[in-house]
Amino acid sequence: MNDDEFVFLLQKATQNDKSAIYEIIKLYEKLIIKNSFVNGKFDEDCKAYIESNLINAIRKFKIIWKKCQVLGFSFVFIYRTDKKTRDSRTLTNTFYN
Repeated sequence: MNDDEFVFLLQKATQNDKSAIYEIIKLYEKLIIKNSFVNGKFDEDCKAYIESNLINAIRKFKIIWKKCQVLGFSFVFIYRTDKKTRDSRTLTNTFYN
């Protein structure tokens, strides 16, 4: 999956598209499983907890996609907005051709 496809998938997921959220979870499934071990044993509750937190985090993302026509570069800003404090943080800003 290239960057454009991932950004599009993430945009759909932030709009609560269940299939897009499922695809993102599948993309990170190995990492989720790797971090779901407690005392050396796989813990299904821990896996569910990680997936739940991932879904909640995705729902807070705001994505701004811009393309600079003159230089031919694209860049993506992904923000996480905290609704309680209305604080926005830039999680990433990626430049590529």
